[in-house]
Amino acid sequence: MAEKFPVKLPSKSMLTTSWTDWAYASGTWTIENEKSGAPFQTSEIFCSRQTKRCDFVTAEVVFGTLKVSRDSHQIQKWDQNEIVATNDDPTCFRYVYSINRLTEQVSGLRIKKPLTAANSEVCAKWSSEQLQLRLIDGGKWYWEEWGKSSPNLFLVCLPGMICFVTGLFFIWRRRG
Repeated sequence: MAEKFPVKLPSKSMLTTSWTDWAYASGTWTIENEKSGAPFQTSEIFCSRQTKRCDFVTAEVVFGTLKVSRDSHQIQKWDQNEIVATNDDPTCFRYVYSINRLTEQVSGLRIKKPLTAANSEVCAKWSSEQLQLRLIDGGKWYWEEWGKSSPNLFLVCLPGMICFVTGLFFIWRRRG
């Protein structure tokens, strides 16, 4: 099980008490209706109204190796309830992220950029399907996935219980 579940993931959190100046969120990114290539990851997001940027720091386990990355996203909108930040730096994709303080949801959208002479060799292999991203509670996800993959305790114990009951039956028959 250690190979399948190399690390436990932290819970989701969100701080919006200083919304007029900054916001913070952390959790694990999932892809709606898709399986993530690196599910063992956690991100922390810090948005500053003064710098007009949201910084994302992500730690992920990829092929047994821990990798840490940092991305910066330009804030496009910051109103009473929502922050919208974008990142156009990646070669093949544009990312749009939303932090909603009313619903306490953090979501994202990965949009493939149009193919050009400069990016077609690298980007042609990627699907043009938009991906919906959602920041979730990594701890809850970890235990749900662990429960799905660990053997059912009843099934593991069933052969032993059958032998025990059969043995009791034969002992009872011999005495009677």
